[in-house]
Amino acid sequence: DQVRINWDIQKAVQRYVQPFLKEISSLADFVIDTQVLHYVSSDLAPKRQGEEFHLHESQLPLMVNPLESALGSYTSNLSTLHFIVYVPPASQSPLLVVDRDSQPVESNAFVVHRWGSVLLHNVNSTDSQPDTAHTLSADLMARMMSTFVSHLKSLLGNVALPKTLSKEITAMSTGTAMSYWEWNNLL
Repeated sequence: DQVRINWDIQKAVQRYVQPFLKEISSLADFVIDTQVLHYVSSDLAPKRQGEEFHLHESQLPLMVNPLESALGSYTSNLSTLHFIVYVPPASQSPLLVVDRDSQPVESNAFVVHRWGSVLLHNVNSTDSQPDTAHTLSADLMARMMSTFVSHLKSLLGNVALPKTLSKEITAMSTGTAMSYWEWNNLL
């Protein structure tokens, strides 16, 4: 029932996350550690909706406890943020994050303030054969890392803009990972 995944997480972090961290390095020092956990259960009972399984936004913080207990921990006085890709078991897939109106969240991910971010990645059963690993494409990794950078901005205090306003603000961007208004907000 479990799905095996192949991915080059170090390459994705270097390509998509490190440039953003380098840009904001004057604000804080960031250290990235990666960890792969196999067969971690979410201990939640998603609601079946036809062929899909839904996790309502009110359930999402409850998903963090079992994940956090499986993470390697160390003693530190420094703040830690977690960015997790959760691949549900085939018996609960596709697993979708839904909002208060029971509509799927486009990113299929969520932020837990002062803790981090969880992205749910569903593997299409036709894409994965028994005893073979599903490989995440470069395009998919780029979208995942973009979601995490967006969530990191939110965790640092920047809020997402409505899509209509976001397009206008993007035109006034610095051409880098952070727009002028995001910099001003953080300073």
